[in-house]
Amino acid sequence: MHTHYGWNALEVSMGADLVFVGPDTGLLDLQSGLHDLLGVREPSAATEAGQIQNTIRPTVVVELGKTHKLSDSVALRPFIEGRAGDETLLRAGFDLAFGQVGRGELMTRDKVTGHLYRTIRSDWTGYSFVLGADVAHVADSIYLPESGGFAPSDSRERVRAGVHWQGESGRAGFYRADMAGKRV
Repeated sequence: MHTHYGWNALEVSMGADLVFVGPDTGLLDLQSGLHDLLGVREPSAATEAGQIQNTIRPTVVVELGKTHKLSDSVALRPFIEGRAGDETLLRAGFDLAFGQVGRGELMTRDKVTGHLYRTIRSDWTGYSFVLGADVAHVADSIYLPESGGFAPSDSRERVRAGVHWQGESGRAGFYRADMAGKRV
């Protein structure tokens, strides 16, 4: 459950999720089936043995941002985000957009890449180019548990770029490239 709203001059995104992980999700069976279908090697026994244990994690997330219109076609949106549950972290970053597509629309952030994507669209047509980056201080994560022999870094960096396209016929597309920090 998530909600997005304006509060004073801020854009607020907050929500709660239930995150299911572990063998009981059946995702390894799905992965094996896809490997069979595509004719590639099955996941190894080490992959199966290395799964995160079954758990359900209630997770909450809050993001506060503010869009600053720098010109008719350029906007800067710094943000901060706090997350607790599957991962406990505090993140700060920005998105810089060039163009009209995405203006006045409800944009929400992808959890993994950090890209903003359009959920409620306006009538703007054309292209927008978006750059973004953020850094997070990570207190803990179920995805890289220390009990599994991982020594995760307490920081995580992401850099991203993308192009939104909106045609007059209502067709739209988004192409993205991103680079997450590779440290574990």
